[in-house]
Amino acid sequence: MADDPATGLAVLARALVRGQGKTEGFFERRIPISMTMRRAFGRTEARDAVAACANDRMRQSGDFARRVLFPAALAAFTGAPRTDAGERARDDDANKSRAGRMRDPFDRRVDDTFFAALDEEVEEFGDPPAAARARAKWLLGLGRIGRDLVDRALEAAPGSSVRRWRTRVRAHDVFTSRFERFLKDEADPDALASVRSRADGAAGSSDGEAAAAGGEEEA
Repeated sequence: MADDPATGLAVLARALVRGQGKTEGFFERRIPISMTMRRAFGRTEARDAVAACANDRMRQSGDFARRVLFPAALAAFTGAPRTDAGERARDDDANKSRAGRMRDPFDRRVDDTFFAALDEEVEEFGDPPAAARARAKWLLGLGRIGRDLVDRALEAAPGSSVRRWRTRVRAHDVFTSRFERFLKDEADPDALASVRSRADGAAGSSDGEAAAAGGEEEA
């Protein structure tokens, strides 16, 4: 509406789902809406573009959980090397179930920032390179969430200290290799390089400022 406030806008979505299991019941979700998103809702073409962007991000989130998070978490829970046949030893159903349950906390954490991150890309629709950088930034964010959850899985995995160390190295190797393949398939390479370069520069600047502060204190 023309008289909508500039801030504090939200869409209230409610649904009643019938069936069995955890999907059954009444669900309510309040989704914050920026003015950029509000303007997009007023035009069919823009609205369709936002919907396509959101759907693609949902697909990427699911692909990350399946292709990266699950195998890395499974490596953490099994602590087993690959056999000569290429199969992982001790991939029993219990460990697969534990690895699969990592999807729930992953989805919750992605959901916490999904719409804010989506809005960053929507705001750059007129600038494709900037939109690609917003997407690359979000994909790298999935990696940070996933690595944190793999570390949680490692903390829960039983075993001796030696085995735990080897398991940690193996799980991180699985995560890193699969995440890089995922990024190669999903992220614009130039946008990804730009975002990573900016992040490295910011980290280097922070380290330099900390070192300078430490030197001043010593002096």
